[in-house]
Amino acid sequence: MRPLQQVVRCRVRWQRGALDSAIRVHWLAVQAALLGRLERKLDPL
Repeated sequence: MRPLQQVVRCRVRWQRGALDSAIRVHWLAVQAALLGRLERKLDPL
């Protein structure tokens, strides 16, 4: 196997992992925003 192929494969794997974590963080932020909106609706100040 050529070293360049190994580097590309590692980079692709790292990018996929970064994308997964970014999606996870975004999903958590969306859930938090929805929860905040629900709480504001249920308990208006």
